Amino acid sequence: MPKILIIKASGRQNAITSKIADEFALASETSEKNKVEEIDIHKLNFKPCIGCMSCRSSKKCIFSGDDADLFGQKIQQADLIVIAAPVYWGNMPGLLKALFDRNVFCMMDENRFGIPVPLLKGKKAVIITACTTPFPFNILCRQTSGVAKALKEILGSSGIKIISCISVPGTKFRKELFEKMKKSIKAKACKIVKKLAVFIIPLALPVFLAVQAPVSANAQEAASTETEKSAQPKTSIEKGWGFSAVTDFAYYPKSDFKKGGTHFAPVTSLAGNTEMRTTLHAAYTVPFSFSDNPLFEGCNFSVDTALELTPISIMPKLKFSITPAAFFNFQAGANIGTAWELTGIKSLSWYNSTKVEYEQMNAFETWYYQMWICSTLMFDTAAIFPGDWNHIVMAASWELNYSGLLNEDSECDLFQWQTADGQTEGAKYVSSYLIGYQMPLKLSLIGVQAEFSGYMHKSDFADKYDKYEGDFMKVSVNPLCQIDLSEKDSIFLLARISSRRSFKEKHTKTEQEPLLTKSGREWIFDCVACSWTHKF
Repeated sequence: MPKILIIKASGRQNAITSKIADEFALASETSEKNKVEEIDIHKLNFKPCIGCMSCRSSKKCIFSGDDADLFGQKIQQADLIVIAAPVYWGNMPGLLKALFDRNVFCMMDENRFGIPVPLLKGKKAVIITACTTPFPFNILCRQTSGVAKALKEILGSSGIKIISCISVPGTKFRKELFEKMKKSIKAKACKIVKKLAVFIIPLALPVFLAVQAPVSANAQEAASTETEKSAQPKTSIEKGWGFSAVTDFAYYPKSDFKKGGTHFAPVTSLAGNTEMRTTLHAAYTVPFSFSDNPLFEGCNFSVDTALELTPISIMPKLKFSITPAAFFNFQAGANIGTAWELTGIKSLSWYNSTKVEYEQMNAFETWYYQMWICSTLMFDTAAIFPGDWNHIVMAASWELNYSGLLNEDSECDLFQWQTADGQTEGAKYVSSYLIGYQMPLKLSLIGVQAEFSGYMHKSDFADKYDKYEGDFMKVSVNPLCQIDLSEKDSIFLLARISSRRSFKEKHTKTEQEPLLTKSGREWIFDCVACSWTHKF
């Protein structure tokens, strides 16, 4: 019988975190035969840790005998630990931290080199947290994420795996749980405890699942054909609102996978995949100038609100942009979206490594989010040699973004957003370099762009995907051009030659890749893309 321990860390009896914990406990008791036990830490009597370090050798605290010992024993006995901790100034309540400090010796050891040795491997945990800060500022100001990060550090070094995190922002005006939230918590609890029961019960014989992964849309990461981050210099800036629509279309021919080291994989079929999206923009721009020097021509600050629509997803966007000098631009923004399954295309799904397939998540319950900053350096030779035919433009941009999922319903190591699979929560980088020639013609720009992107840290991926090489750097080379149809309409054309992982093992579907061994780089003709911009 699995043992579930509920730890309540709020000092208020009617706290939102306590109510969520109660709903979780109720669902756990009724869905499976579980032993659920509850601890209210404010009812415990104990002395705080004084850092004497004697417990590291004696495996016993000098204050042994108070309620802190009981807290540690309950954690050692539990299979699932549910921690309901509100946000106290960007972190967990101090009383909860003090209890963990007192029980370091029974949760974590260290070897002779001082490296932590986890003592509670195999246990799982659920984090429940809430704050008065409204969404999305609870993420941007690291409120609920601060609690999650601190608990992840403690539980992770003890060997306890966090399988879910329930965050509720904006509790200042929310005293009760909505019925929809109660149902969501109940469903999440039932799913977790069922998996826990399967994990705890020893199996007499191994079970092998041979489930064929369904064919989805092109699983390669989508080419970024949007032009709102374009580095093309602007010669005039108008104050006020600007409205536009950007429609992107991309076609991906099929290139079969080839095993082995670094090589080129030719196009094997024109029956590939397509991608289409429309992004509506409403931007407000404020021009400013430090001096009459040409280096400060076109300085401005703008706020761009946008809505991206595709047949399988919807994503609101917010972007802030400042150009303090003619050669430099800085941007920051945040996106949040959800998606649904359409004609077999799974657009927001988690990776089931047992079935070797992606399983669709619930639309409008699970959300993909991304926060990013980007800086761009630009140079136009016409600044030195004036003339309509002297515009050789060069640009270099560096972007750092952090993305993940909110309210995921499953134990999600990897996930897929739109047509980009093999993603996990973590920081990514994108560096881009462009050289082009700008002309006073309908064909206003021709050039080539090189792009390098990937995850910052391999450790963001679960250990079972080590051979997949999560921090693999993707490289692409993109010939491009821009055609100005009128003052309000322009078309941006791009062809992409890019690289993806090659593997030692032979495979036919991208769903198999996270479990394979990366052996090199496979170059392919990835896509051709078209982006049409219309200004209203």
